Amino acid sequence: MLPKYIAAFDHAVYISQKTAGYPTETFRRYWASVLFTRLCSAAKSILHLCPGSPANSAGTFWDFSSLAPLVRSLVQTCLLHFYLGTESVGEDESQARLLIMQLRDCTERLRFFQNAGSSSEKIRGFEATANDIRARLSSNQYFTRLPARVQKSLRKGNAKSILTPSQILDRMGILDQAGRAFLAFISSHAGVSPLAYYRIGENNRGRGEENDIDKYYIATAVDLACDFILRASADMEALFPEALAEKSQKVAPEVGSERFRDAFDFVKQGQGALVDEFTASDGPESPMLCSDCFHDVGLRLSAERIG
Repeated sequence: MLPKYIAAFDHAVYISQKTAGYPTETFRRYWASVLFTRLCSAAKSILHLCPGSPANSAGTFWDFSSLAPLVRSLVQTCLLHFYLGTESVGEDESQARLLIMQLRDCTERLRFFQNAGSSSEKIRGFEATANDIRARLSSNQYFTRLPARVQKSLRKGNAKSILTPSQILDRMGILDQAGRAFLAFISSHAGVSPLAYYRIGENNRGRGEENDIDKYYIATAVDLACDFILRASADMEALFPEALAEKSQKVAPEVGSERFRDAFDFVKQGQGALVDEFTASDGPESPMLCSDCFHDVGLRLSAERIG
């Protein structure tokens, strides 16, 4: 699993650096580059928690629960990369997606400064910005066609996207039921659910000692993350064909999800039968610069500038 992941990561960094500083007239390309940089950083961090990787060649600490938040973050970043940057949708929908993200950013900063006891002037500034974004949403034809209850919910600023993660996965067509089940298992560990600590100590699990269960979970989680890196890389190549005219060697994604079915069967054996329950259950006037993985000059723009 690891050699394939390393090859996918190297190819992603190549793409990020080839598109770095590339002028673009659309916010979709800009945000795709920003989120792709975020994805590359998470992918690099994952390697630091994989014993035997180039970033952790002498590592002897096996901790799936610490790796899980990074894998979930990488997956969520890939979903937003597709949703905000690379999926081909109409201009009104694309603009509505951006505005909802910016509204969430604004209201989140507003709550932070309110809780921090900041000056009323700063707070009023965020409130004015949030109201301006809501006014722009009210004139967006895509947004006004959404059901009234959805509009009301989104205008509160608590959602970072119009679509749910599951709906974005549906549109990406990247994971079947078995893959999503294992992703839910990863998320349980990332969120420190009882599932993440209930069986610490059994067969040396959860203490960093080398054991077959943590090694298997880590290998499968890294394999899942690899699929999302490959998908985001392919989407970047489609979005920036002129910047990536010279092709580097690509890593072919695996077909099918038997590996995730096997992994989740293994999860169920290790966690008990109750685990089955959760499976049931357009752009600015002047060009922007694309983000550059690890050598970034494209992120020094204000929210107004990139909105």
